[in-house]
This record gives sequence, structure tokens and C-alpha cells, in this order.
Amino acid sequence: MDKPKKKYGRKSYVNVLEKGLKYINKRRNGEIKSLLTPWPSLNEAGVNGLEWGSMLTIGARPGAGKTMIVSQMLREARRLNPDQKFNILEFQFEMGDEQYAARQFAGEMAQDYGVILSTKRQLDDFILDNINKYVEHCKDMESHGQIREVISESLTHTDMEEAIQEAYLEIRHLIYDIHKNGLSAFGPFYDTEDVHPFYFKPTKDFLNRGYPDTGSTFNRMLILNNINVMRVGPNNGLIFDKGYAKPKSSSVDEIIEVPVILPDSPEQTFSSLTADKIYFLSTDLGSNEGESPINFKSLDKYDFTQEDYIKNIDPKTYSTVRGENLLILLKSIIQVIFTHRHNPLKSIIGQTEYAEGEELKKLYQTVENDILNKSIRIN
Repeated sequence: MDKPKKKYGRKSYVNVLEKGLKYINKRRNGEIKSLLTPWPSLNEAGVNGLEWGSMLTIGARPGAGKTMIVSQMLREARRLNPDQKFNILEFQFEMGDEQYAARQFAGEMAQDYGVILSTKRQLDDFILDNINKYVEHCKDMESHGQIREVISESLTHTDMEEAIQEAYLEIRHLIYDIHKNGLSAFGPFYDTEDVHPFYFKPTKDFLNRGYPDTGSTFNRMLILNNINVMRVGPNNGLIFDKGYAKPKSSSVDEIIEVPVILPDSPEQTFSSLTADKIYFLSTDLGSNEGESPINFKSLDKYDFTQEDYIKNIDPKTYSTVRGENLLILLKSIIQVIFTHRHNPLKSIIGQTEYAEGEELKKLYQTVENDILNKSIRIN
């Protein structure tokens, strides 16, 4: 069976198994751990928690507590996974920042939302002091690189420009990171093997996605037109090698001989005929016919078959002569005739130091092959 050609996205089954082996070894050694949640039943339903690189969707009817579950999961994520480093980005458009923060405090203090807002009674000093400690704790975590961010309001024009710049810079930095470190740029569960050459481009869905306003379409093109990595791009491109983003070019000096056409020279025309064997045949030789002429009357007048050539034409034709080689032989014979002196009782073969005679003997040994062209024949 022929080996299939390499296609984008196609991988060797063995290669996939080897990657899986690396992954389970990292899991076995504790290099990669699942993300624990506050609910043992959810952890058991997964792989002792949430697996990195996977997606969890929480769905329910309005008012069923989806937001509360997500908030609790995010609050507990740091405490339950203290030895793992990760950032949190939360999209929150259901309430203002103040109301969102108050709900976070209520969950963290295990208090009713109304208690935090002093709707039933004034918030007591003990709870308020714990809230202040929680805020300081979050500040300390952020200073140590454990980031949690919230997107909760529409962007201004300046914010939009900054967001667009951040978007294409992040993409550019990621592509460069892949160029330098391989797929490990996506996380520790990928290996660091060289992935060059690799091609980057936007997805077809992203390019063809329709937007209700022209501003979003313009922003998309603004992002794509600014994705340049080491002068490759914009929008898409091939990163060729770890040392060179673009293929190295090389120059080759070459001297080409070009025939010169003299303005006063007569016009020349050329013609060629190409075949394994070529026959020049005449149907009217008159007195020049050989001893065994070709019987053209027995042959088709318009087309000769292969059998005709083999049986009726080739045996009754003659090899053509290579004129230059014949001239060499004739000159050698004449040279021997004019320069030869020897004892009439001895042949040329018996003489020594006779260069002309040796040359003629050498030509005689290959005379048939040198003089006769058996592939171009005449009758």
C-alpha cells in the first residue's frame, strides 16, 4: 500500500499514542493536575476535577442559580488548587461592579446578600473587618501573579482601540512563542518538539462571520492587518525555520552562451525527424535498385505496419554512412600509402614504431560501427 501524502491535520496514530504517553506520565508524576471544584460529585464525574484544555458548560433555567455556582467555583478555585498557577477572566454583564462585589463578599463571608448591604440591620464590625482582610488577601494574590479579572461594562472608543491592539499583539506574541518553544506555548501538557515549518491563518468561520454593524467588520480587518511576525504576514503566513522565518535565498552565477545572429547573414531554416529507426525510401530507383528491392506493391500505399518494417523493409535497406568518420578512415589509408616503406616480404603488422600503421589498424577494428549508421537506412 502506498504511503499517504501528508495533509494538514493528519497525524500518525503512533505519534498520537506517544503524545498520550507523555501526557499520562506527566499526570502520573504530578506535573499536570486536574482543577478541583467545591463539589466532590462533579470532581468524580470528571478526572478528579476539571481537565485542562476541556470545556465545562453550566446550563439551567433563569433563576436556577447558575451565576451563584460559577461564583462559588471561582472563589474556591485558588483555595482548592494552591499549587497550581492560573489566571481567571470572568464576563459579568448582569449587574454593576458594586452589586457584583457585594455578592462576592456575601458568598465569601457566608452571609445573606441583604446583610452585606445593611438592608435588615447595619453590617457589624466583625464582618466588615473580615471583608477588608479578604480584599487585602486578593491584592496580595494579584501581586504574586495570580490574576483574576472581570469584564462588566461596554468599552469606550479609547478602550476599543486598546483592546484591538492587545488582541493582535497577543496573537503575534503567541505565534512567536510557538516559533521559539513549539506547542508548549499552549500549556505544559504539550511537548516542545520543533513544529517548523508551520502556517498561521485566521479560521474560515472568523473570516466569513457576519456582523450587524460595519464597525465590527472594520475592527476584524484592523486586527488581521496587524498580525505580522518577523516580517511574515499580514493576516497569514509561513514560518519556515527556527533560525529563519523566511526561506533563505541564494544566488547562482551562470554564464549562458547565446548565438549571435549577424544582420547580413542569410536566413536559415531547420527541420528534424525523431524516431528509433528512420527509413528514407524511394519507389522509383530505376537502374539503382539493389539485388533485392522492396516490393511496394505488396505493401499498403498509405500506411506501413510494424510487421512491414521488420519483414519487408528493414532487410532490404542499407545503412547510411557517417561521412565524417568515413573521411577519417580514408585520410588514414592515404597517409599509410604515402608514408609507408617496408620490406616487401614483411607486412605492416610486423613493423615497429610505425604510428600511421597502428592508427589505421585501430580504425579498422571498429570500422563497421564507426562508419555505418544502422538506425537511419535507405533503399
